[in-house]
Amino acid sequence: MPVTPFTKKFDKFLNGSLAEFEGEEGKQFEEYVDRYKEEALGDGEENPIQFPDNEHFEMELAQLERLSFSVADNPFFRADVAKYYPECHIVNGDNGSVIATIGPQAKSSPSFASLAFLDNFRDEKLKINDDRKIKFELDNLKSQGCNIFLTVRTFDTRGEKIKEGAYDQAWFRL
Repeated sequence: MPVTPFTKKFDKFLNGSLAEFEGEEGKQFEEYVDRYKEEALGDGEENPIQFPDNEHFEMELAQLERLSFSVADNPFFRADVAKYYPECHIVNGDNGSVIATIGPQAKSSPSFASLAFLDNFRDEKLKINDDRKIKFELDNLKSQGCNIFLTVRTFDTRGEKIKEGAYDQAWFRL
């Protein structure tokens, strides 16, 4: 599957070269269009804007109504200190600005009523591990042209005494 225009630019944004990339790509495209207008293209010369294979997993959510992304400790190997938590970033599809970030620091968003971070959501008698999840209804997001980024983050556990190898057992679910 080819890389999407958004992902192509997002990769450049992450490594700090987006402005340089956009300037160079724009310049190459303008030169290509000028040569095309003048009918001066070389044999086999193609549009300089290419979309190579995508190295990331991307998925379009067309038929889903609800989504939940959770992080939990392995119920058979419980860590004493919670380290991992899910985080969700809602990004405007038109201009790339972050509309909302949901996680333990911001458990809800006034812009998206159905988007919420939940922890300790199981009944205490049924609870085996310390679950953390983000849940949302996609109908609230579909009409807004948004991109959803689901990330797994870590709490700062530098001051905690943690058994070695405890976090190799963490589970992640979508």
